[in-house]
Amino acid sequence: MKRAAEKGLAEAQNHLGWMYQKGVGTDPNLRKAIQWFRRSAEKGSAAAMYNLGVSYEKGTGVRMDSAKAAELFRNSAQNGNANAQFMLGVIYSAGIGVKQDLAEGHRWFALASCPTRWGELPETAQRWKSAENALTNLSLENTNDWFQSHATRNSRLVKEKLNDWMP
Repeated sequence: MKRAAEKGLAEAQNHLGWMYQKGVGTDPNLRKAIQWFRRSAEKGSAAAMYNLGVSYEKGTGVRMDSAKAAELFRNSAQNGNANAQFMLGVIYSAGIGVKQDLAEGHRWFALASCPTRWGELPETAQRWKSAENALTNLSLENTNDWFQSHATRNSRLVKEKLNDWMP
């Protein structure tokens, strides 16, 4: 992995950053994790942009900066990363690092809830569930209603799973 990352392969750089962040196969090293995430993000990796955004949002390996996190999430989301789209829904709905804008939050939630592959539906539902504490009751109810009516129209199995995951 390290050789591929050192040769400039963006996916390997992002994965190596994750390995350093989590301590998988190596001792945890947040400084190295951030370095590899940055290298990968500079090459256009949406996953690395998202990972950097999470680092800035949590203050993990870098100084906490919600505005910088929002910028990284936006760049990642515009490159199709559904996790980043979801996070933009959360931060716009809650006004974290950006001016609160429920309509913009719902727009990003809508994008995040349109998985490109069938297998992503359960993960998408879990992302919605995890935002429950960040959203107002009205916003959460509207979001859940929208997801229930649009993203799961023809799937009895997914509807059953959503009932387990959502309030």
